[in-house]
This record gives sequence, C-alpha cells and structure tokens, in this order.
Amino acid sequence: MEKNILIALKENEDFPSFLKEKHLIVDADLSYGKITTIYPFHVFPVEKIYILGLGKGDRIKEAFITFSKTIKEDVYVYVDETTAYPASLGLYYGAYQYKNKETRDYEFSHCKELVEKGKVMTEQINYASYKSDCP
Repeated sequence: MEKNILIALKENEDFPSFLKEKHLIVDADLSYGKITTIYPFHVFPVEKIYILGLGKGDRIKEAFITFSKTIKEDVYVYVDETTAYPASLGLYYGAYQYKNKETRDYEFSHCKELVEKGKVMTEQINYASYKSDCP
C-alpha cells in the first residue's frame, strides 16, 4: 500500500480531476484547518485521502502546520504552484521535533524546486531553534 494522500483546497475550489473520475467527491469542510478523511475502498491503492481546508487561502502555511501536528504520518502531498512552497514550509516545520531532530518524509506531486526551497528554509529555521536551546 502506498502513502496516504493529502490534498489541500481553498473554499469554493474544485476537487482534482483524478478524484472526480473515481467518484470520490465528498462534502468536505474547506474552512481553514479542517481535515476531512476519505476512505477510497480499493479505488486507490491507499487507505486514506485527506482533504485539508485552506479557507480563503491567506494562511496556507499555518494550515499545513496544523495538519502535520494533527496527522502524524508520512503522506503524498498533492500541490500546485501556489501551494507548493507554503505546504513544504508548513509540513516540515510542523513535523519537526527539535529535541531529537526528527522530521517526516513527505512526497510532493509537483513543483519540486519550490518544495525543496521550503524544505531547506525550514531546516535552517529548525536548526536555529535547536541551537538557541543548547547550553
């Protein structure tokens, strides 16, 4: 079984076509930080598809931080040009545990360069936080 999928949508944003084709459209609450879980039952080779509500889309990074602190697992993240960088920042920042310097291993669908920038920036922030707590 593959990693579960995370899809983030703004209010009034349409579901991705691959979900529509499989008739996996649900009445998801797309308000800020809300997480809806879809169980695709053999339609996809995953156990769960998470829909993360981004609200109006003005706090994308914070919504992904909330997700990573709530759902503590590696996921495949479906992103586009507008969500790739803040998603990367939010997921890696929210998942980081500075006491033991661990994080999660997320995979992203698109925009690898933007995702890598977000990951590097988060690593720098987390390293600075870790060093500031050292004696």
